[in-house]
Amino acid sequence: MKIYISNKIRRVYFYDDFVTFFGDLPITKQNLGLSHTVFCICNGINDFDQIAHSLIDKFALKSDLETVKRMIHQCTIADTSIEHAFVLNSNEANNNLIFNGIVGKRYPDVLHIELTSQCNFMCSHCYKNALYVGESVCYKWLSEKIYDRLKQQIPIIHLTGGEPTLHKDFSKIVDLFANDFDLQLTTNGSRITTYSMEVFKKFQAIDISLYGLSGNEYKVNTGSAESYNLVMSGCRELKAADINFGVTLVINAQNWTQLENYVEYAIRVGAKSISFALPMNSGRLINSNSDKWFLSPETKKNIYKCYRSVSKKYKDDIIVREWTRSAYSNMWNSYPSDDSLRCGAGRTNWWMSEQKQFRPCSFLPNEYICLDYDEWIKYITKESNIDWKNSRKLLEVFASKNDLKITDICPIFRKE
Repeated sequence: MKIYISNKIRRVYFYDDFVTFFGDLPITKQNLGLSHTVFCICNGINDFDQIAHSLIDKFALKSDLETVKRMIHQCTIADTSIEHAFVLNSNEANNNLIFNGIVGKRYPDVLHIELTSQCNFMCSHCYKNALYVGESVCYKWLSEKIYDRLKQQIPIIHLTGGEPTLHKDFSKIVDLFANDFDLQLTTNGSRITTYSMEVFKKFQAIDISLYGLSGNEYKVNTGSAESYNLVMSGCRELKAADINFGVTLVINAQNWTQLENYVEYAIRVGAKSISFALPMNSGRLINSNSDKWFLSPETKKNIYKCYRSVSKKYKDDIIVREWTRSAYSNMWNSYPSDDSLRCGAGRTNWWMSEQKQFRPCSFLPNEYICLDYDEWIKYITKESNIDWKNSRKLLEVFASKNDLKITDICPIFRKE
């Protein structure tokens, strides 16, 4: 008897002793035996006998072949939570299945690369404190240390900044990663028209940050009034080239009453989706007392009501991304509680700065966790560990020095 991954599953991701099935909704299971079984199936080992022999050899099992085969059946076809992921008929199998990661290793699903700390905007809420003049990671290092080392292990590369399109080798970097990774881009959109649309066709996802609905608003929020028209032109060129893109607005006390206007703007310029985000207490906001950015609980409730209203009203015109990101949260709620981040930062997501430093999340300071390249490679290949509890204590010290609580830096630290 043979077993296959169902055509209801489009991708499988392995992380440590977890396996995640991506179908209509992602489902994560923690079971080293299941992970190894699925890894065998993904690699074309479909016969129950062969899989059982592999498990016996891998884990030095004392059980006989028939017992191990029953165990395989119990954790796959007989498990009602994931039975849809497996089929016994090859005609119902996904013959184009994508799978990433390695059983027993910690390769992330997404590596976010901050190509540069340089930006042509000067936003008051910038998490990175980006400047007009900044440092950039060099192409040669990316080629040798990221592309050559990780191209078979990490499926998604997300290019960001600063403003990533200011990197002198931006097009060359896109070409480097495009063939072996799914590419994502976050940009302020002001320099899209300076590149050929062929560059942006190589991205699977493009997100443009919005900073206003007029030149005056862009001047106040970014220091660049002319960028409003540049962003609009860039969006229209993407649309004309049939390139899908989304837009994101960071909400503050002044723009939240304009959510519907932003949705209408996004529709006009051709965006396929719009997301709304709250500012994080990092970068330029870490010591700011600006009433513009820090919202009261009551205001947040009103924002959520407005979000629900526009989501319903414009559902046939544009995708309004989930406010709570509940689908993403549910993906990782089966991970153990070890003081690591439940959102997946430091597991499925890592951020690399232009200084080649690796952090679980771009919004968290270096005082929390900051690894150099060799340290990070040792962690993701499971040659070393992170003391998450001690890192949390270090973050608490950092927060206290800045008259903050760690929940002010990131709400994920709230106890549930």
